[in-house]
Amino acid sequence: MKLNNTVKVAIMSILGQGMAQGINAVTGLLRIPILVVALSASGYGTFTLVQSVVPWLLVLPTGLRYSLRVMGADAAHSADWSEGQLLDTHLLEARRLVCWMFAWGTPSSVVIALVWPGLASPSKNPLEAFTTLVLLLLLVASSFSGAVYTGWLEVHSRNGLVNVLGAATGIGGLILTFALWRTNAPFNAFAIAGGAASVAPAWCGWIVGKSVGKREAAPSNIIKAVRKNNRGFVFATLANLLAAGLAPFVIGLILGPESVAAHAIAARLAVIVTIIPTALTPILWNHQARLRSQSALGSQDVTTTFKKILIISGATGLFLSIVFIIVGPWIGHRLGAQSVATPLALYLAFGAHGFLQFLVAPLSASLTGPRGVAYMARTTASAAGVSAMLSVPATCWLGVSGPVWSGALGFGLLCVAWLRRIHLEGSFLDDSHLST
Repeated sequence: MKLNNTVKVAIMSILGQGMAQGINAVTGLLRIPILVVALSASGYGTFTLVQSVVPWLLVLPTGLRYSLRVMGADAAHSADWSEGQLLDTHLLEARRLVCWMFAWGTPSSVVIALVWPGLASPSKNPLEAFTTLVLLLLLVASSFSGAVYTGWLEVHSRNGLVNVLGAATGIGGLILTFALWRTNAPFNAFAIAGGAASVAPAWCGWIVGKSVGKREAAPSNIIKAVRKNNRGFVFATLANLLAAGLAPFVIGLILGPESVAAHAIAARLAVIVTIIPTALTPILWNHQARLRSQSALGSQDVTTTFKKILIISGATGLFLSIVFIIVGPWIGHRLGAQSVATPLALYLAFGAHGFLQFLVAPLSASLTGPRGVAYMARTTASAAGVSAMLSVPATCWLGVSGPVWSGALGFGLLCVAWLRRIHLEGSFLDDSHLST
């Protein structure tokens, strides 16, 4: 695939999947002033804290989705199992993991409600906090099968309708938030509505995927393979969460809910920048895989193409990050109903983070071989660990921007390590020079 074709496909990806995600991002931004007015700046901070619990609960269904997406793609070339057997096994595994989630999630909710009720209750009421957390557990439990069917649709490249339905749920969430505000609904209602918006795309995957999926009974060897594969994706997802998912909790514990609100608004705005590399990543991975499969193509051509992609991506990221730093605080001030702080250091940190994502996308694509993926997973986990360890002292020293700066440092070191390991003058068709 030539560079020009890659650019065309990338543009179509941004206009397709990126547009659907963009609608959700915009509707999420439009919900902010409604939530701030309805709940106050402090209440919105608590709302953000309880919503930050949802990604951690979604780790298990996300792992199932990625596992089926990868194993399903390999099933066409495997004599060991069929697609229907993989679908059946993943659905059975989803039921087992739902039970496991409740086994540890319910007592954990009790502990959180007693030790830190302010995580899920503006009034710090333990009963309200426990009720909210348990309802979130139920919502996430309803998404497990949908996550599996979403992975099934991705295997067959039929997830376009899921993206459209997901965008529709974003619009529905905005309408629901407005209705809750106008009816003076309690905090619980806002919190559950926010959780529903997070799992609604999986519901859409269940609606669409159930009509096309055909299950087949699977032997025990497939169950073992699925569990092993799923654990790998769960750990990888947890590593990414360590880099950014801890920030709201660290800020909430050290600085309070008002600072959480400031961080949440800036993070929402930053999605508008990072949505582009997010949409480009699978396209670049596919592009690199095609280059690797073309054994007749010289390594120098591959290297030249990769350099062009890296330069274009980096230049685009730098431009958008500068624009974000300039206009972000002004927009954030108005989204926060002029009652939420917009420190420049926070937007500088998110700008740096956004720029690094434009470098991570093409660099990760160069590590798509089997040994490169192992190296990428190991170094990503290490970078996430560094970010997590530095987040607390960085918050104490730098304030609300501390966790973002620690994350930017971790990803910056990651980019340097990948550049050094890849050797830009080397071959990108063969990753044998990368050790595991």
